[in-house]
Amino acid sequence: MAILHKADFFQEQINQCRRLAGQASNKSDREFWLKMTQRWEELLLGRSSDDTAERIPKFSSFRRVRRFAKRYRAA
Repeated sequence: MAILHKADFFQEQINQCRRLAGQASNKSDREFWLKMTQRWEELLLGRSSDDTAERIPKFSSFRRVRRFAKRYRAA
Protein backbone atom coordinates (compact mmCIF):
# COMPACT_ATOMS: atom_id res chain seq x y z
CA MET A 1 0.00 0.00 0.00
CA ALA A 2 1.40 3.38 -0.94
CA ILE A 3 1.80 5.99 1.78
CA LEU A 4 -0.09 9.13 0.88
CA HIS A 5 1.10 12.64 1.57
CA LYS A 6 -0.95 14.21 4.38
CA ALA A 7 -2.82 16.55 2.01
CA ASP A 8 -3.60 13.63 -0.32
CA PHE A 9 -4.89 11.58 2.61
CA PHE A 10 -7.16 14.43 3.78
CA GLN A 11 -8.45 14.97 0.25
CA GLU A 12 -9.23 11.25 -0.07
CA GLN A 13 -11.20 11.38 3.20
CA ILE A 14 -13.10 14.43 1.92
CA ASN A 15 -13.96 12.61 -1.30
CA GLN A 16 -15.15 9.52 0.56
CA CYS A 17 -17.32 11.55 2.93
CA ARG A 18 -18.91 13.40 0.01
CA ARG A 19 -19.56 10.10 -1.75
CA LEU A 20 -21.15 8.65 1.39
CA ALA A 21 -23.25 11.80 1.86
CA GLY A 22 -24.52 11.37 -1.69
CA GLN A 23 -25.46 7.75 -0.99
CA ALA A 24 -27.11 8.46 2.39
CA SER A 25 -30.69 7.29 2.60
CA ASN A 26 -31.86 9.86 5.13
CA LYS A 27 -31.23 13.48 6.10
CA SER A 28 -29.52 12.66 9.39
CA ASP A 29 -26.90 10.44 7.75
CA ARG A 30 -26.36 12.96 4.96
CA GLU A 31 -25.80 15.76 7.51
CA PHE A 32 -23.35 13.56 9.41
CA TRP A 33 -21.23 12.89 6.31
CA LEU A 34 -21.33 16.53 5.25
CA LYS A 35 -20.14 17.57 8.72
CA MET A 36 -17.31 15.03 8.47
CA THR A 37 -16.45 16.49 5.06
CA GLN A 38 -16.26 19.94 6.63
CA ARG A 39 -13.99 18.73 9.43
CA TRP A 40 -11.58 17.05 6.97
CA GLU A 41 -11.54 20.25 4.90
CA GLU A 42 -10.63 22.24 8.02
CA LEU A 43 -7.77 19.85 8.70
CA LEU A 44 -6.62 20.15 5.10
CA LEU A 45 -6.60 23.93 5.41
CA GLY A 46 -4.83 23.75 8.76
CA ARG A 47 -7.54 25.12 10.97
CA SER A 48 -10.04 23.70 13.40
CA SER A 49 -13.41 25.11 14.36
CA ASP A 50 -13.62 23.39 17.72
CA ASP A 51 -11.47 22.77 20.78
CA THR A 52 -10.17 19.38 19.60
CA ALA A 53 -6.60 20.18 20.62
CA GLU A 54 -7.72 20.84 24.19
CA ARG A 55 -9.48 17.48 24.41
CA ILE A 56 -6.51 15.44 23.18
CA PRO A 57 -4.27 14.36 26.07
CA LYS A 58 -0.70 15.60 26.04
CA PHE A 59 2.20 13.22 25.55
CA SER A 60 3.33 13.94 29.10
CA SER A 61 0.30 12.03 30.40
CA PHE A 62 1.37 9.12 28.21
CA ARG A 63 4.79 9.20 29.89
CA ARG A 64 3.06 9.16 33.27
CA VAL A 65 1.15 6.03 32.28
CA ARG A 66 4.41 4.36 31.24
CA ARG A 67 5.95 5.29 34.60
CA PHE A 68 3.09 3.58 36.43
CA ALA A 69 3.41 0.54 34.20
CA LYS A 70 7.11 0.18 35.11
CA ARG A 71 6.25 0.47 38.78
CA TYR A 72 3.70 -2.33 38.55
CA ARG A 73 6.04 -4.59 36.57
CA ALA A 74 8.78 -4.18 39.16
CA ALA A 75 6.45 -5.26 41.98
